[in-house]
Amino acid sequence: MTPVADLYHGTRAPFGVGGYLFPVAHTGAPERPGYTSEDDKGYVYLTDDLDAAWWYAYTSQGRGKPKVLVLHPTGSIEHDPSPYDEERHNQYRSRAHAKVVRIIRTEDPS
Repeated sequence: MTPVADLYHGTRAPFGVGGYLFPVAHTGAPERPGYTSEDDKGYVYLTDDLDAAWWYAYTSQGRGKPKVLVLHPTGSIEHDPSPYDEERHNQYRSRAHAKVVRIIRTEDPS
């Protein structure tokens, strides 16, 4: 599947433009409640819904300020068959890492 729009990931973790987001299984990062199996940890999760990304940012673990990463996956993506928030359907996942191309911070004007 090829994305047709920006893909986002909400977080509190420290990231910089040009960095990469890897699946939790590869990094040992704290996991978010909602992983239902070890396999879930093997993906990078993305959404094309900016509001959903902000929700994830504000509910994510960590002490940093909430932010949304704009990502370019380095491999193929697929629809996430079991999104954490059942009302959101524009969620995707990838076993490949994703490059951070922009960061949207809470103080940025929309």
